[in-house]
Amino acid sequence: MPLYQFTSEHNVLEAARRLLQAGSTSFKFDLKNQRANGKPIKELNKKGWLAITTHGELPYVTLFDMPFRNFLFWAGRTPPPGRDITWTDIDGVDVYKELYKLVVWLLKRYNNSGKTFYIGHWEGDWCLRDSYNKSANANPKKVKAMIQLLTDKQRAVDNAKRDNPWAKNVFVWHYAEANLVEQSMKQGPGWVSMVNTVLGAVSPTIDYVSLSLGGDSLREVNPAPALHKVSHVCQLSCSAAAVGHVGTGRTQHAATCV
Repeated sequence: MPLYQFTSEHNVLEAARRLLQAGSTSFKFDLKNQRANGKPIKELNKKGWLAITTHGELPYVTLFDMPFRNFLFWAGRTPPPGRDITWTDIDGVDVYKELYKLVVWLLKRYNNSGKTFYIGHWEGDWCLRDSYNKSANANPKKVKAMIQLLTDKQRAVDNAKRDNPWAKNVFVWHYAEANLVEQSMKQGPGWVSMVNTVLGAVSPTIDYVSLSLGGDSLREVNPAPALHKVSHVCQLSCSAAAVGHVGTGRTQHAATCV
């Protein structure tokens, strides 16, 4: 989201309204406990994503009701280098239980709306490391925790949809994001990273994989080899699609695993 704004409205809503005016059909944001003034709501500490989404002082119900077709959002940011990842990325929150509840709410509220929700996280390869040095080795503890975290999230999404088969024309997916794909290809399969190590270890298989430009030089080369790498790791057929990440000014390439 932008670090500046022109009104006193919550910056998420202000950005969304501007993008709707520009004709955008997709919106990306960080689902977090933060008021318009930038401060958190104390009673939401250690609460799950549904409590954050539906709280009256936060903008997310209004945002989801807007006529975007696609929402991409981070649900519980995985911590950057220097912070540990526990099996949950929000202290005191049961990731499976809380994400399950959010997905069920989305299915019910937006049944037959044609909307699609992609629930993911920030650049995963940084989260595996203790610094922003892209040549640094991954921390084994963080690698194990990331695999468990993504497994819990994917199970929550899959099971929520399985348990609510009545939901029609509303789509919820889980995605993981890798940002050192080119580096992974250069270093070889023994170099621990999201694509070399984590993605293939998550079961059930992750719905989508986002390839971020952060840390790589894919902006200067044909991304097809990286997409092929992801499809091979996932053992799935993947189709390349350019996805503009709204509000960031960057374009990412996503591998759609089907």
